[in-house]
Amino acid sequence: MLVLVQFPFADLRPFAGSTPPAARKPNWRLPPDPIRPDFVRGFGSMRKRANLSSDVIVNWPGEAWYAGAGSGLRLPELTAANFPSVGFPLAPRFALRRLYSDGVALWRLEIGIAFEVPVPLTAKQAHGLIHDVLAMPVRVRRQGKLEPERPLVQQAESLETALTEATRTQGMSSEARAIRLRAGRPLVLLETHAGSAGGVELSDAVAPGARHLVLGEPDVPASRIDIEYATLKAGRLLLPLVWMRSSQGSGSQRLTDARIQICRLHAEREVLTHVLRAADRMGLTDANPAFERYLAHAHQSLFVECRLDVERAALGEVFSVYDEIAPGEKTALFQVLRDRRQSRERAQDLVQTYRVPDDRPIIVLPGGHLDMSKTINVGGDNYGQVVFENTGTLINNVQNQALKEALADLNGLARQLAQKTSDPGDRENVVNNTEAFAKAAAAAKPDRTMLQITGKGLIEAAKTVAEMAAPITTAVTAVLGLLGLAL
Repeated sequence: MLVLVQFPFADLRPFAGSTPPAARKPNWRLPPDPIRPDFVRGFGSMRKRANLSSDVIVNWPGEAWYAGAGSGLRLPELTAANFPSVGFPLAPRFALRRLYSDGVALWRLEIGIAFEVPVPLTAKQAHGLIHDVLAMPVRVRRQGKLEPERPLVQQAESLETALTEATRTQGMSSEARAIRLRAGRPLVLLETHAGSAGGVELSDAVAPGARHLVLGEPDVPASRIDIEYATLKAGRLLLPLVWMRSSQGSGSQRLTDARIQICRLHAEREVLTHVLRAADRMGLTDANPAFERYLAHAHQSLFVECRLDVERAALGEVFSVYDEIAPGEKTALFQVLRDRRQSRERAQDLVQTYRVPDDRPIIVLPGGHLDMSKTINVGGDNYGQVVFENTGTLINNVQNQALKEALADLNGLARQLAQKTSDPGDRENVVNNTEAFAKAAAAAKPDRTMLQITGKGLIEAAKTVAEMAAPITTAVTAVLGLLGLAL
């Protein structure tokens, strides 16, 4: 059994200015020198991936080579005591700590723990094990020093900073040096063996509606890979959870190829979201060759019909609902690209791949413990309530009391607005703009452009419900005023 956690990161520095900055990083598209392999400072040296098909090496840059991440991310000495939720002792071992990059904007860090499982786990035991892995205390190395231990799932920001520092150079422009890598939503992947005992399906444990895909020939166990996915709620985060089950051995080429596909596609979508959102904020109004090349590459990659004998369209269903470009962001993006027809059309195609969350179930871990009785249906009004609750949790962590109160007032008013809005599309806009506005305001360095775009979006949405227009406008203005901004 394998539990893998992936952290994706978007590097926006290549798009800063007309001349791409020279970041200190290996050439991910060429094999490392076996005598003197390249490395990522503070993380590790480059290595060749085992069990890799020749198609990946030739046609998929950034998947053939990786940098070991053992120095950058320190895990505890693993024992059965780290994973108590299963109910019986397991034999854990480190399977991988790897850092990948496509050499342009995409970085991703994978951490995998393998377990010797004497008997098939129930779905509830498997979910408890996943929680144990996410809660595992780890340390991140920054500027040569190990930071204090924190749960793995909470280390995205520290890893984001460590990677930024590890690849920053003195030769960069001041504009590029000020840009940090952006952490995307982590992924959790569980890989188990589907033997005669079968293992319990994810949908049996959480709710009808958990998505189920089959790769290979359904009636041929030797080629069949079952993939189920749902949404895992871990603190404030809603994480994609993918459960792969197969009778093939862990070293199977087909299983490896499917895992590569899922992890890479997840990272590609998270990075795409950050790049598209940054188009207006970074002022890409002039010709920017790096940005144009990225759009072309992303368009080709996300719309390829098949890779490694796996249909990409089916896997695209897994991640297309986890993030969205807000209406104001779409308008700003297309305004940036108004004079570049080909890039604008590509961007429009890419934006259309984002979907509204539907009936995807959430596995809830309240208070740090698995509670299978509280499965939430993420669709319609329920989706909005989940987002408002998550936003409320985010607001509670704001240190500035005045800002916290102003954001809480706005969140409450936005919830009322969403309930009174009859059009589903308008309701969705209220939910997404509220979440984005709160995140931008609560950040250590508030995102001014995002605040103004989403603030205006909320005010425009409020105009559709007469009695809400003035309160929403006042609440948005109050938050902006505390941050020294105006509409």
